[in-house]
Amino acid sequence: MKKTALYLIICMCLILTSAHAGLAQAQAPIPEEQTNPHFPQEFLEDYEEPWLRYQKDAPKQEREFIPPTEESLKRTQEQVQAFDCGTVTDVPRIECEALVALYESTNGAGWTNNTNWLLTNTVGNWNGVVVSASHVAVLNLAYNQLTGTIPSELIQLSNLTVLDLHYNQLSGTIPSELGQLSKFEFLFLCDNRLTGTIPSELGQLSNLAGLYLHNNHLTGMIPKELGNLTNLLTLHLGSNHLTGTIPKELGNLTRVRMLNLHHNQLWGSMPSEIGNLTKLLHFDISHNYISGDVPASFANLVNLCVEGDLNAPCDGFAKTDLGYNLLNVPQPNPPSAFMYEKDPDWDKTQSDRGFYKYMPIIATK
Repeated sequence: MKKTALYLIICMCLILTSAHAGLAQAQAPIPEEQTNPHFPQEFLEDYEEPWLRYQKDAPKQEREFIPPTEESLKRTQEQVQAFDCGTVTDVPRIECEALVALYESTNGAGWTNNTNWLLTNTVGNWNGVVVSASHVAVLNLAYNQLTGTIPSELIQLSNLTVLDLHYNQLSGTIPSELGQLSKFEFLFLCDNRLTGTIPSELGQLSNLAGLYLHNNHLTGMIPKELGNLTNLLTLHLGSNHLTGTIPKELGNLTRVRMLNLHHNQLWGSMPSEIGNLTKLLHFDISHNYISGDVPASFANLVNLCVEGDLNAPCDGFAKTDLGYNLLNVPQPNPPSAFMYEKDPDWDKTQSDRGFYKYMPIIATK
């Protein structure tokens, strides 16, 4: 199947950040109902489902922070001051200015690849920028040594459908203004150094199909507003420092195929509303402090994959993992044929894990 520009952009985050190289291609075509009329049609041809190319996650490993050099910072400022967005011919000036703000905020002169940035009067020729219908539609600067913060000026890219800034050295918080980019389809901010909370405003992105925020330093609770993302296919929040309970509102994500919350500090019980996610293929809440009984509604998730299953749509990558939590294990074993079918060793990895000693104290009103 032909790999389109969008396919490459989307799959990079899933393939290059994984512990193993991808060996299998997704089998099923995207459902017709997922097609968004705002998305450039050329990127929808021969589309392959990225949530089926999931690779096994390894626990987050800190990368060495490489600070920008004084020379590159100075050169960035010189380039920004010398460039005039009034000369740009293929997008509105305000969109050009948003790109320049990103270049300045993330030390563009120090990027691995900044080909044509602030050099030509057609931003569609700038590395990582895709223009469609005279607007910036895709911005892909993954693996590009961006250092600094995400500027709020990106709100001016009102036709942006894909933002891929994964595997850089971005710090600071996620701008809440991104929640106003209503045409977003995919948001990749994974594998950076982002801090702070997940903005509740992201719950306004009604067209969002993929939200990838894993492998950062995000804290706080999962916003219940993410339950408004009813077109979401993948929600990946793993390997952060998230606390609190799993919002029951996530049960509204009835189209989601992959839900990753592993390696956080989540506690409380698994909400019974999880049983509404009947299209779920991959569910990973391992390495948290989830306690109590597995709700009976969990048995509704008949499409969940078993680790190592090579059949489509699992392809050996999608899996079910409830391990390393505080879940009750009914006696005598086996507690549930369904549980053993989906996660055969789930009961062997539940323990107190120092829960009451290390569980964050959450102030409640």
